[in-house]
Amino acid sequence: MFSLLLAVSFLNSIPPASGYEISIYQVYPWYFWGLLIGATFLGQVVIVGSVRYSDGDDRTWVLGVILVLLSGTILLFMPIIRGYPVFGGVDELTHIGFVHDISAVGIADNIYPAMHLIVHLASVATGFAPSTVMKLMPIVMSFVFVGGMFYLAFNFYSRTHALYVLPFILFLFVGYKTQVPFVLSVLYVPFILYLFVKEQRTSATSVRIFLVIAIFGIVFFHPLTTAFLVLAMGIYVALEKTNLFSTEWSTPTMIPPLTVVVFSTWYLTFVGIIRRFERTANRITGSAAGESEFETVTSTVSTFSPDLTDLVTLAILDYGVVFILYALAGLFILVAGYLWLRNEIELNIFFVLFSLVFMLFTAVSMLSFVVDLGFGWGRVLFFENLFAAVLAGSLFYFLYQWLESRTVTTGVTVTLGVILFALTLVVVLGSFASVSATDDNPQKTEMDIDGAEWVLDNRDKEMLIDQYRISLWRYENFQNGTLTTSIRKEGAQPPEHFGYTANETIGQSYEEDSYLVLNQRGRITYPEVYADYPDYWAYTPQDFARLERDRTASKLYDNGEFDFYYIDAEERRPFVRSR
Repeated sequence: MFSLLLAVSFLNSIPPASGYEISIYQVYPWYFWGLLIGATFLGQVVIVGSVRYSDGDDRTWVLGVILVLLSGTILLFMPIIRGYPVFGGVDELTHIGFVHDISAVGIADNIYPAMHLIVHLASVATGFAPSTVMKLMPIVMSFVFVGGMFYLAFNFYSRTHALYVLPFILFLFVGYKTQVPFVLSVLYVPFILYLFVKEQRTSATSVRIFLVIAIFGIVFFHPLTTAFLVLAMGIYVALEKTNLFSTEWSTPTMIPPLTVVVFSTWYLTFVGIIRRFERTANRITGSAAGESEFETVTSTVSTFSPDLTDLVTLAILDYGVVFILYALAGLFILVAGYLWLRNEIELNIFFVLFSLVFMLFTAVSMLSFVVDLGFGWGRVLFFENLFAAVLAGSLFYFLYQWLESRTVTTGVTVTLGVILFALTLVVVLGSFASVSATDDNPQKTEMDIDGAEWVLDNRDKEMLIDQYRISLWRYENFQNGTLTTSIRKEGAQPPEHFGYTANETIGQSYEEDSYLVLNQRGRITYPEVYADYPDYWAYTPQDFARLERDRTASKLYDNGEFDFYYIDAEERRPFVRSR
């Protein structure tokens, strides 16, 4: 607890961001992050120690949970502590636009309105701006996630079994910080699964009513999450039909078909959803092409030849949790299958359900990695993580139960400690974008927001606007809603090096007068993030300096980090607009 208090003191000693910062990790000293790592790991040790070395009535594990949650809460609040007006990818700006639309047209043409309605109502009730409420959504939903997983584990398993699962569940607490419907809907899934398990075990009318309400909620949150949940429930229905499991765990349910009916009734009225289904089907059959994650990765590696150390670091920080949890979950399925064949354990329907769902979505994630299915393999991993965490903790429960009489559990305990420490490192050091992971901070600054507002209010709407590392049409959504968009969405990047490799001025790269928007993020991304690869920089500090002296680039607006130029087209040499 002392380490957390010390960490909080460091937070208070450093003022909020006054502009764009390339990474949160560079703001605070290394020992601040060390304190968070130490507090998180200590909490995990307390949980494991409570179940391993204390009697059945010991409650010290609660202190461990509190320590981990407090550490995670600091991470979740970090964008707010830093004073970011908006944090996350560009989608967040558009979703705030959807919130503005509700005041004008309700939820008309809003495919997944649940999050937007929640933010709108909370904003009206509290007086906070929608962007402020939006930043709080991942924090609130992360606690909903932990609560759902907690009740699911303690209702699904024995107390001892649940306590082995708990540390792995808690590692996912800070894994979902973006403010988009899909991510937030995944955080809602454990609560639905808990109600589903509860309904199956008790058949209580009150639980069934809450479950039906929750099903309606998830449908309106996001279609992909609902589709994944339907697949999981479909597996349950198939298992139930086999009559291989205890009736205590398999009472009849209409929840899966109800979910399908609600899903179809809502989403099949949107042409965009139907077209997305068609594109996915065409890509699976090969009748339509799309670049997969595998093709993107291999193309990037072959083009830029990154250092092996950089590749390994990137893989660990971005996917370290996935690698560890999935390896443990896969090993658990092998161990459990072996023990079942030896008649040392009895399988129930939910035990098999979690294993089959994990294997199914492992296959789907692998397919979506090599084939562009239209939704990205990362989204499959988000959903699959819930089941992998439960299975990973179950592995150690079964190992301890199986090896208890063999007096060789010390090795298992040491292995568990090493794994928990490795997960702690990856979770804390991989929670935010970092230069080590060749990624820049998705922070939206006040200067960007103010500058974009000025441009939208003062520009000549007949002229095109080039832009780099900023999407003006998203800021237009943020300011005016999504009902009308006058800024082009694609093909708006200026020529590499602003055309100076072939021309004397930037104006010679344009056929007609245009605008150009640049910001601090764009100016420092290559030197900061790709410092070791200068030969591949599309824009250099020298290019930006030359632009300031260019007679064809007249600066119309400058607030210190956001620049707006008028580009006077001159006699030009042709260039090919890239990317």
